[in-house]
Amino acid sequence: MNVRLTPRALSEAERSKTWWQKNRPRSPSVFNEKMATALEQIQTVPTVGAVYPSSFGRTVRRLLMPKTKNHVYYLVRENEVVVLSVLGRASRERPEAVADAPPPTPTIIPQLSRRLPDRALRHFP
Repeated sequence: MNVRLTPRALSEAERSKTWWQKNRPRSPSVFNEKMATALEQIQTVPTVGAVYPSSFGRTVRRLLMPKTKNHVYYLVRENEVVVLSVLGRASRERPEAVADAPPPTPTIIPQLSRRLPDRALRHFP
């Protein structure tokens, strides 16, 4: 199953990666590693995340990355998983915003591997 990230999710992941590298010098690659693990879990078992209420008629799921305290919000479609958002605990954005609007056009995962260089992300299609 393909995993895709929306431009919004890609931007949020990039922002979290940058924050982690800047503020956690002893473990700057932890965000990349945990994001890669979360994407692998979602790709392997798309129903791994808890169902999150949605008002636009689609089932949104949420997966916690415990080490980073980020949540990955995503939709499971027929042949793909679309990651809508990657929000951290410190984010002031309300998660309802994820569930209230249909997702924008997704970006395929290789773009993430270029922006979040990490060996674990390179194997995604």
